[in-house]
Amino acid sequence: MPDLLAAKIELLAEYKLDYPQDYAPDDVARMQAELARLRSLQQMLAGPAD
Repeated sequence: MPDLLAAKIELLAEYKLDYPQDYAPDDVARMQAELARLRSLQQMLAGPAD
């Protein structure tokens, strides 16, 4: 699961959001919200830092 999250984060952050002009403003906002959600989930799954 962590690899899947990392792949989705990479896809959104590094590819799609590099060219926000290619998307409608509402779609960019949704992608940013999804990116924040995925990063939060990734941190929760990683557990507390020791």
